[in-house]
Amino acid sequence: MFRKKCEEQDWDFTVCSRGIRATDGGAAAPEGVQVMREKYGIDISGHRRATISATDTASADFIVPLDGVIREYLVNTFPVSEKLIFLENIDDPYGGSREVYERCAAQIEHLIDAVVAEGGF
Repeated sequence: MFRKKCEEQDWDFTVCSRGIRATDGGAAAPEGVQVMREKYGIDISGHRRATISATDTASADFIVPLDGVIREYLVNTFPVSEKLIFLENIDDPYGGSREVYERCAAQIEHLIDAVVAEGGF
């Protein structure tokens, strides 16, 4: 969603999605692919899971952890505290129903709007 917003606004950001317990190379959940395509017009079928690394954090302008557990992991593992923007808790939808993915997507959309407003982009 943030990548699409960057493209629409002609912002020069490289956007990536990383996890802290991701199985590298795994595909996005079918429910997530369907929700993103149908509700947001975004094709994430080519998305592959990846675990965040020191290289990722070192090159990031900012990092948006989705919850406090992820934030704590990042702060305790990488020198990232000055880069963090923490706005709200969003539950990981993995393994949930389509409705869980819809709720998560709506929360992420709200989070992106808040990040954009906070960052003054």
